[in-house]
Amino acid sequence: MLTFRQYIIESANGNYVSTDVATDLPKFGLDAKYPDANITPRIDQHVTLIYSKETNIPLGKVEKFLKTQPEKFTATIKDVAAFDSVPKDGERDESKCAIVLKLDSPDLKAIHDGLKGIGLKHSYADFSPHITLIYGFPRDQKEECMKFIKDQIKDGMTINLKHFNNNKIIKDWAEKLEK
Repeated sequence: MLTFRQYIIESANGNYVSTDVATDLPKFGLDAKYPDANITPRIDQHVTLIYSKETNIPLGKVEKFLKTQPEKFTATIKDVAAFDSVPKDGERDESKCAIVLKLDSPDLKAIHDGLKGIGLKHSYADFSPHITLIYGFPRDQKEECMKFIKDQIKDGMTINLKHFNNNKIIKDWAEKLEK
C-alpha cells in the first residue's frame, strides 16, 4: 500500500528522465572568469533524456524500460551553445541564457526514442542532448563565454554517463542553483 507521500508523487503530472554525468568535466576556469555566474555544481550535472509535461506514465513502467538499457554509456561533446534560460514565473528573461555543452550519442538518442515508445512525449520540438554549465548567464556575454569554453575542448572529447533518474517533473528545480 502506498503512503500518502508516495501517492502524491505518483499522481503528479509530467515525467522527467535524466542520466548523470560520470566524467569530471574540466573546470574551464568559469568560477574565476565569471565569478557571479550560476555555474552548475558537479553533483547536479546531468543530461535530460525526456521532459514530458503532458504525460503521467507510472514511474514503475518507466523504470522497467530503463532497466533494459545500458547502465553506462558515452557521449561526444560536439559544440558549445546558448539556450534560452529557464523561465521564472512563466516568463523568459530575454537578457539571459544558459551555456551548454551539446552532445552526440547514439545511446542517448536510442533511450530517448525508447521512452517515447512507452508513451512519453518530449515537450520540446527537438531532442538536443546537452549538459548545462551555467544558468541565467547574460546573453550579451554569451559569444565570449562560448569561445572561452570551446577553446578548451579537444576534438572528439567524450564523457561518460551513468545512472538514470526517473521522476515526476519538479517545477523550478533550477532555482536551487541560483546564488
